[in-house]
Amino acid sequence: MKVRLAKSEELQTIVDWTAQQYPEAMDGFGKNTLIPVAENGELRMAMPVQAVFFIWGMPANPANQHRDNVLALVNLLDGVVRLAKHTEVKNIYFVATTKEIEEQAEHFGFEKVEQTIYRRKV
Repeated sequence: MKVRLAKSEELQTIVDWTAQQYPEAMDGFGKNTLIPVAENGELRMAMPVQAVFFIWGMPANPANQHRDNVLALVNLLDGVVRLAKHTEVKNIYFVATTKEIEEQAEHFGFEKVEQTIYRRKV
């Protein structure tokens, strides 16, 4: 099998396959989407990959009052959302490490992802 980037004339086929097999994932392919494909004379599979933002952590000044942390969080999230929109990143992820964070996530516009996430370090 040969792996290469999708050709423009293959994009509609790939969009159709994606919509049929992963309808919940069809929020569109942005400019930051790369689509490697496998083919052996015929298109066999595509693997659309998109850049996402992953919030690694939120280290705060230990001297902060609770109000300072809340205000900083609100402003940082607003800035990250604006940056994501500007760069056409469609998803922002983070791992909730406490029950308190889980309870506040929806308040800040996040939805719980009901899927197991795997990572491969490169």
